[in-house]
Formats: sequence, C-alpha cells, structure tokens
Amino acid sequence: MKTKIVCSKSYAQSFRSELNETEFDLVWNNILQTGKQFYEIYKQRSPCILEIIPKYTGIRWDEFAPTEVLIYLVDTNGPSRSNPLTLKIRENIEYMLTVLAHELIHINMPNKLFHNKLVCEDVVNQVTLKVCAQAGISAGTETIEFYKKAMQNQGFKNVNINLEEVTVREALNLVYSL
Repeated sequence: MKTKIVCSKSYAQSFRSELNETEFDLVWNNILQTGKQFYEIYKQRSPCILEIIPKYTGIRWDEFAPTEVLIYLVDTNGPSRSNPLTLKIRENIEYMLTVLAHELIHINMPNKLFHNKLVCEDVVNQVTLKVCAQAGISAGTETIEFYKKAMQNQGFKNVNINLEEVTVREALNLVYSL
C-alpha cells in the first residue's frame, strides 16, 4: 500500500468556509509550511509505520485498503478522519504522526469488522500505541490516554487485547468469524 500527502486548496477551503479569501490565504500558507515539515518526517517514518500496522492487526493491506491512500492536509476545527484520510495540521508533528497512524489503522482494519464503534475505536487505539512505540513516535501514549479518558466518560469500558500474544484478527476470530 502506498500513501501520498496532498495539499488541495479547494478541499482545505471546504473546511474553513467561514473565512474570506484573504483570511484563508493565511491558513493555506500555514497548511503548506506545516505540510512540508510533516512530509520530511513522514517520508522517513512511513515505511516503518505501514509495515508495523499489519503485524498487530493481522490484516494485510490488500484486504480492505486501496492500493494508494491520499492524505489530505487541512486546517479544521473538527477531527481528522480516515475516509477520505483527512489529517488536521498541528504545530506538533509527532502528534500528527500519531493521528495519522491511528487513521491508517482504521483503513487497514475498518469499522465494519466490529459490531460496536467504541470497541473498534478502543482496539485501534491499542494498535496505535504499539505502532507509535515501535516507530519511535513520542506523542502516541499521551494522545491515546486522552482518547481513552474521553471514551470512558461515555461509559465505555476498555477492551484489552494482549497484542504481544495475538493479532486483532486472531482476537476477532475468537469472537466471530471474519
């Protein structure tokens, strides 16, 4: 599976439609500058991230993911998302890498494999922690702990999978057949 970072002015502008053209030009310049910084770090780490993800999920990239995933960089008040992969730019590039790993895991292991969206999100978070640790992404633990607390505030109890012993696929096969 390949990834490609995309800076599309019209796509990015759709997330900031409240801004006039002059205001958006400032946002756009920030997207381009941050995008260059992010690209330099991501191109070094992407092979590792893309290789590690299937080791923990047990799901090959060609099972659910397209052959190429476009990564759109935007400045939004909302969250990043996996379809289409839309990554919110931030000052902290390590944090962006953590969020990107999380969204790539969603692409590798889509929600449809789970009967419950919060269970899926918890499992994706667990895989994200492992991927970030192996890829040397420092913001991983802090980011996932924030997500866990937000989920627990919604009354969700964590699903604990020992990813050192089983892949997500193996754990899911114990519950229901893929």
